[in-house]
Parts: sequence; structure tokens; C-alpha cells
Amino acid sequence: VFENWSIGQFNPNGLQTSCGMDFGFSVDPDTLAEIAIDRSKKKIYIQEHIYRNGLKSHELAKIVLDKVGNKLIIADSAEPRLIEDLRHSGVNIKPVRKGTIESGITRMQDYELVVSPNSTNIAKELNNYIYADKGSKLYVDNYNHAIDAIRYNVIYHLDNPNAGKYFVQ
Repeated sequence: VFENWSIGQFNPNGLQTSCGMDFGFSVDPDTLAEIAIDRSKKKIYIQEHIYRNGLKSHELAKIVLDKVGNKLIIADSAEPRLIEDLRHSGVNIKPVRKGTIESGITRMQDYELVVSPNSTNIAKELNNYIYADKGSKLYVDNYNHAIDAIRYNVIYHLDNPNAGKYFVQ
């Protein structure tokens, strides 16, 4: 699905960043990725912070705060209770207003994705995320947890160009 990505330095130009988060637990991992979008150069810089299974809400909150502090996080809206638990723990988090998976992926494909060298799970997902059938716009629901987190953040920022300091015009 993604051929527009490479390994490179995260946020080399001092861009403002925010995060995307997708929730899992037993089978799927919780993921947190920090993202910087440079509209003028059509690049999205990505840094993996969390890719783990089995985290309880308070454990996840502590790791998030340790990794990204008070940065804005745009998260999977399917877990409103977990979002509230994290918010109560001091995490700066809000749910995404989901569009279609296809529209989010298409928007990500309009940019070059630059993935930091230590973001091995994101690289693995980008290498393995595939269409269900040749010529199809349906996606296999596998190797997509960090990609979903990134997509939530990108959708939020591209739909809200006045989202403040978290977005480079």
C-alpha cells in the first residue's frame, strides 16, 4: 500500500510535533507515534514511541507521559473509556473524527513518509500492509496498528489546518 516512505532523520527542521495513538491489548499492540507534517515539502516525519501489548490504563498513561509529555495525541475513537482514563491521568489526548480508511491512506500517500531508524515496527508495517486483492481499495486488517495511529494524526491535522502550533503551514 505504501511505497512512498524511507528511513531518515526524525524532524530534522525543528517542526512542531504531535502524536497519533491506536489502542490494543492482548492480540493487537497499543501504539504511539510522534508525527511532524511539513506541508511545503510534502513530507511526514514519524517516530515510534510505543508498540506494546498488555498494558493497563495506568501503565500506558505513565509510558505516554514519559515519552511525549504534554504533546497533543489524536487517538482511536473506539475506546472512549480508555481516552478518559488517560486524560484523567494527565495525558493531552482527544479522539479522532474518523473518515474512511481509504481517504486517510490516500492522503498519507500524497506525502513522503520519513521514518526514524529506530521505528522498526512502523517500518515492518509499511513493508507488510497490503491490499486485499490486486486493484482493490480494501486493505488486509493486519500490520496496520501504527499506521492507524499515524493516519489518525494526519487526518486531524489535514482536516484542521488551523490546529495551532502542532501543524506547520
